[in-house]
Amino acid sequence: MNNKQLIQEKVAQATRTLNEFDVDVWLTFVRETTLQPDPALELIADVDVTWKSAFLICGDGAHVAIIGRFDSENVSQLGVYPQIIGYDEGIGEHLRTVLVEKAPRTIAINFSENDVAADGLSLGMYRSLQTILESTPFADRLVSAEKVIAALRGRKSPAEIERVQTAVDTTEALFDEVETFAKPGMSQRQIAKFVRGRIDEMGLGSFGKINKCSTRNCLKRNPKNNIISP
Repeated sequence: MNNKQLIQEKVAQATRTLNEFDVDVWLTFVRETTLQPDPALELIADVDVTWKSAFLICGDGAHVAIIGRFDSENVSQLGVYPQIIGYDEGIGEHLRTVLVEKAPRTIAINFSENDVAADGLSLGMYRSLQTILESTPFADRLVSAEKVIAALRGRKSPAEIERVQTAVDTTEALFDEVETFAKPGMSQRQIAKFVRGRIDEMGLGSFGKINKCSTRNCLKRNPKNNIISP
């Protein structure tokens, strides 16, 4: 399972979702995503960008990415954007041209008063978008992408379901190991060290603090030297 497959599934799902909600174009407008990521971007493009970038998911499936030239190759490898425009001097004219060609009645952008996962468009980028669309008919066609993003996050694709099931299976197996390892007289820290070691051995990457260990609650936040008993 790789992220490319996941992105392809989510973009296909996004296309269907736009048609369901009668939205012509969903525009994700970002820059410097390592410093200020948009939570929605991971659903449609598992890449980081530097310059101002516009990812347009379109109801007709003819998606467009307008990005800095040096980011073009990474987006191309995703295989989900039939049209990729790599620019050197400003995104505005390219974005206006694409919108004229698409002639969308509605353009969903990532702002929301209710859902932080749908509120990734910064104020600065929103103002930049307003400037780009000034004196065009598209300035009055902006709507919230909240419903689209909520649907995409709530409806799991086959790749996402497989990942969730793998996570569940791995967690259950790890708890089984803990039950075998843990013995009366051991400390919480000993058990926490065992769990962290197994997670590292499994190559599962970083994780947060261990909060609980099965129903006995033997691993609490910041495990101590408390001794567990039968």
